Amino acid sequence: MREDRIVAGQRALASVTVAGDLIIAGGEVIVADPVNGDLLAAGGEVRIDAVVGQDVYSVGGRVALNATVKRNARLAEGKMEIGSKASIAGNATLAGGDVMVLGDVQGQLAVAGGRTYLNGRVEGDVDASGGEIELGPVARIGGNLHYRSPAALKRDPVAEVSGAIVREPDVGHGASRQARECASWAHCC
Repeated sequence: MREDRIVAGQRALASVTVAGDLIIAGGEVIVADPVNGDLLAAGGEVRIDAVVGQDVYSVGGRVALNATVKRNARLAEGKMEIGSKASIAGNATLAGGDVMVLGDVQGQLAVAGGRTYLNGRVEGDVDASGGEIELGPVARIGGNLHYRSPAALKRDPVAEVSGAIVREPDVGHGASRQARECASWAHCC
């Protein structure tokens, strides 16, 4: 039998393995032990340091993801970092003011941010919208890169994109469909 868990408080700490889903909220949220199901996290500051067996949904002021997500991740934060030790087995949909992707996404990446910095590996396509989009020296995109920005793409000379790079018309920082859905989800929760 799966056991779901709900944790809340000013400092919400999940420090035991959760057999099912975890819903956690607080001023400071820390997921320190594995969650075998889905993770739903909301807080001023969210830190995910343990494996999540299914999907992650998070909304808040700041998030740091430093672990494996075995399915998809949907994150809407003011500032977010997908750390270099992070790995998302499915797709990632990210919306935030300042977005850093240093880890791996094995599926597609949809991102909308004021500033997006990609310096990790994405096996599929990337759909990015925002004020500034940058590919760092470790960036590896296995598919196409579609982006919308008033500024030209900043790309390190050794960053790799296997498919096409397509600059779409920037219609008022029009976010990708997936990122708009993520932001809508975050707004209503």
